[in-house]
Amino acid sequence: PSFTYHGDQFKIKVGGNLTSHKDNFQFFPDIEGAVKILGNRLTAYAGWNGNLHKNNFQNLTDFNPFIISRIQLNNASFNDFFGGVRGSVKVFDYQAQIGLKKVNNLALFLNAPLVVNRIDTLRFNVLYDTADIFYLKGTITARPYPGLEVLLTVSQNAYSLDNEDKAWHLPSLDFNVGATYRTMEDRLKLMAELFIQDGVPFRTTEGEIEELNALVDLNIGAEFQIGKNFGLFFQINNLLSNKRQRWNNYPTYGLNILGGITARF
Repeated sequence: PSFTYHGDQFKIKVGGNLTSHKDNFQFFPDIEGAVKILGNRLTAYAGWNGNLHKNNFQNLTDFNPFIISRIQLNNASFNDFFGGVRGSVKVFDYQAQIGLKKVNNLALFLNAPLVVNRIDTLRFNVLYDTADIFYLKGTITARPYPGLEVLLTVSQNAYSLDNEDKAWHLPSLDFNVGATYRTMEDRLKLMAELFIQDGVPFRTTEGEIEELNALVDLNIGAEFQIGKNFGLFFQINNLLSNKRQRWNNYPTYGLNILGGITARF
């Protein structure tokens, strides 16, 4: 439940999240205040919210499909203290936020121990740690021309862990920019995307700490609607043929091309 009060130049929300797991009840605040400084062009906000994230085998394997079948399952809880600015200026919508997220049972991923002094290089164990995550993130959406939309998002995390040396296999930097252009009464859509992510830390079989290579993924594509029910699509993915590994010992595709027909009934 929450209560929100709207004034002419400000807004205040006060609420909370009540969670229960195995008769363990937790209360997390859901508080945010915002004030308009320059009308819709500039609004400052700050808040505190939290919640419980339920971990199960399905959502962990959705994130990392290479984990071992027998893992310990711990729910993660977090409190997020944040502040930032948002607004609209001509053809731009923007938001920038800074925050500190305190997490209990943050899921990390390391190559699983097989037997004493040996490591399974193809499977991952799930480890949990308490973490303070200091973060910066921002988004910019621009519509400089009819039919053209450009979206840029960036986030940077700094992890401080209680026990582990690194946030194993969790990226710190994400940078994405994409452009979409629609024309011919929306029958033709042209797309371009660039994804950048830093290399993730992992531990070698010798116990050394290293980082996998970074991601630089450039894609272009097009979709054309022939009629009401049929269309064509064409994509060229990873134009730079980046061979980044998201998970240790799992190589990814280089340059690849995909095309086909879509049907809707």
